[in-house]
Amino acid sequence: MPGFIRGNYQVIVGGRDVTSAMRPILEELSIERAAGEASDTCSLTLADPKGQVRLPQKRDTVRCFLNGQWAFDGFVSDVNSTGGKDGRRLKVSASSAD
Repeated sequence: MPGFIRGNYQVIVGGRDVTSAMRPILEELSIERAAGEASDTCSLTLADPKGQVRLPQKRDTVRCFLNGQWAFDGFVSDVNSTGGKDGRRLKVSASSAD
């Protein structure tokens, strides 16, 4: 389900609803369902031109809902920041595996 989500979505990280804060800077929300016992994954890509986004910590919980329906539950597995003085791009990866 890769691609920019323009519809109704909600993202909760570390127990905080961050949907409103990320709506203007969200570039991509991707959720991949894995077969069998493999982990589902979620990836959030954010443009942070002013460097003001608070980075989540590894193991923070992540919950995503699409169109009011549950879509993903997991934990932050990686946070990647690229860029510099002119802004940065953040990629937050989460996995359903504990």
